[in-house]
Amino acid sequence: TEYLVNHAFRYGRLFEADTLKLEPSAAAVATSLSLPFLELGQAYAAKRDEAKTLQYFRKAYHLAPNAGVGSVIRRIDAEGLESVLHAAPRP
Repeated sequence: TEYLVNHAFRYGRLFEADTLKLEPSAAAVATSLSLPFLELGQAYAAKRDEAKTLQYFRKAYHLAPNAGVGSVIRRIDAEGLESVLHAAPRP
């Protein structure tokens, strides 16, 4: 998966813009493209690699911003990955 997202898949100019403003059909494609980044973020979280976790979660969030991923990114930034992994789930 890591090789595919970093070397095989092509994202055009999606990562060049600070914020994406996409029409609904393009946003749906961007959401699909964000899923491998979420999977990689979760895999690196399981390995306790905070830098890679944040790297991939931020790429996923850039392609398909949502409150849940944004919240996780902010919590890891503020509290650290270990703290977030051991904390009780928030409602």
